[in-house]
Amino acid sequence: MFDHRRSELVDVFPNAEGEFIQVWDSPRGTQGRRLLLTYLRTSEGPREICHRVFQSEGPFELIEATDLQRVFHYREGGEPRHERFLTSGRVLVHDPRHGIRFRRVFTADFDWVKQAPKGKALADKVVMLLQSGDESWYVSTYQESPTESEVLRLVEEH
Repeated sequence: MFDHRRSELVDVFPNAEGEFIQVWDSPRGTQGRRLLLTYLRTSEGPREICHRVFQSEGPFELIEATDLQRVFHYREGGEPRHERFLTSGRVLVHDPRHGIRFRRVFTADFDWVKQAPKGKALADKVVMLLQSGDESWYVSTYQESPTESEVLRLVEEH
């Protein structure tokens, strides 16, 4: 399945890690051409695989699926529905149309005993400085819905 070669339906872009592949539904120059599949082909095998499925009926126009998440694009537009799969088997959902959201808090430390972030939330610039300085930080992800209060579902150390 991941042996695509450059053609009218396939674009191949060499890069430092291998080749970035794009598979289209119709030849170059076709009006309304749609991207169906993207992936990074490396010496270890394909990575970052993204399938795009277009729907002719129902509330969603497009569904994008990767290993860890799905994004549902509503036919009428607006903010899409995100579903992120956790290793615990849980699914984080962000769908503002239905009052379901997840929220991320970036902090320099995390209290594992209290199961809560320590200190003030970090601004984007501070996170970028930590990233470039090869220092660690934490991302706490909370899930909230109309039927339950905010619950900590995921903590990631970066």
